[in-house]
Amino acid sequence: MSCLDCDPKPREGSTARSRWFGEYLRGKRKANRLSADEVAQELEWAPSDVAALELGERVAGIPEIIKFLLLCRTLRAELREMVAFHAECDKDTWLQTFCDDQTARVRVSVREEARATAITGYHPMIVPGPLRTSAYSRAVHDVDQPQARQDHLERTPSLFYLDEHVPGRVAGNPAVMHEQITYLLASPSTVRIVPARAPVVCEGFTVLDNAQDRPVVQVEIKVANLFLEDPCQVSVYRRVVTQLAEVAWDVDRSRGLLADWADKFAVGPAE
Repeated sequence: MSCLDCDPKPREGSTARSRWFGEYLRGKRKANRLSADEVAQELEWAPSDVAALELGERVAGIPEIIKFLLLCRTLRAELREMVAFHAECDKDTWLQTFCDDQTARVRVSVREEARATAITGYHPMIVPGPLRTSAYSRAVHDVDQPQARQDHLERTPSLFYLDEHVPGRVAGNPAVMHEQITYLLASPSTVRIVPARAPVVCEGFTVLDNAQDRPVVQVEIKVANLFLEDPCQVSVYRRVVTQLAEVAWDVDRSRGLLADWADKFAVGPAE
């Protein structure tokens, strides 16, 4: 029997949760040196079922997930944890918590950004993740900026709103800030500054549109990433974007402010 014939019936599309779970399953399979065809044969699934599951596009039943994990020699405690996680995979709200593993945070963010056909972000405190240099990223989260993240911005239309105080808020040291602001000025992304007196109050967020017409809003907080996919929740952030577009400075004035801060921080190369 195909893994897709079992209860509960698979949902159409995927969620941030199911995509992470699919990535986890793929990692387990590869760690055990199993090919997708070998897993399909052992579990009597169609090869396409394995591929879909690892992409997060389908959710199999609990018995099928247990078989997959046992085939990959998953220990009991981890198996219980992952079965419980799997049960939540079709939910469209996910708070992914972190302690010290900021690399995992960035990896999940990069995976979601890679699916995006358009990116719109706002941050009132620090430079948004996709726009960070490695030095700035290390200063903020002690983790390097993956090159793939920056490469994706070269191919994807993106617009970021930054609070007026963000360019002047030092992360690391002045040299790090000079490099970061210079990078913003050279970035293919559109950057607009929101004046401090603008009547917009909101936490930092990123709206990720995609080809499946299932946009994701990512909210980055100190110890977690919050992923929102419910259409009502997404619409709230769309309205905030509309407000930001009305009050933000135009591109030329924004670039002027960034250039002024770049000059102020021009003290040498970033460490």
